[in-house]
Amino acid sequence: MNKVILILATIFLVSCSSDDTKTTVSPPANNFVSNINVNLQSFQPSNNADHLYTTLTSGINNGAANQRIFYLRQVDNSLNSGNATMSVIITYPSTQASINGTYTFSTSNLASNSVAGGQFSTDSYVYNFKSGNVTVTDLGSNNFKIEFYNAKIGPFGSLELPVTGFFNGRFY
Repeated sequence: MNKVILILATIFLVSCSSDDTKTTVSPPANNFVSNINVNLQSFQPSNNADHLYTTLTSGINNGAANQRIFYLRQVDNSLNSGNATMSVIITYPSTQASINGTYTFSTSNLASNSVAGGQFSTDSYVYNFKSGNVTVTDLGSNNFKIEFYNAKIGPFGSLELPVTGFFNGRFY
């Protein structure tokens, strides 16, 4: 009996000691916080590189500005709600050290070096950002905070729907 206990104890100690030397390295998670509401309904972007990304174009408007576009996509598989996508376009002076700042949404087609634009779309509708402000903060390593203030979207015409809240996280 003592031999059986000794053998089991040896097996247990050997298996425990080999487990202790293993290190598992997981890729960093995109820990984002989003609290965006469109027309009083929650818009929660997917945490996936295909659904949450940003692009930067430098030197637009004859080199006077840079433009960064943020893409956020919510994927909803329920029968009553489809995919929803939001793009926020920020144009800022190329002389500005970073994108940090507050930008006013405009539907004007005139070139501007400090303006915001974008769209919100669902499977059935496309709305342009029409008014209000957005504040963008570059947190480094492709992490950004985007905050909406009195932002409104709407189709052509006078109808305007509110966009409120913020997004804080990593874009791919």
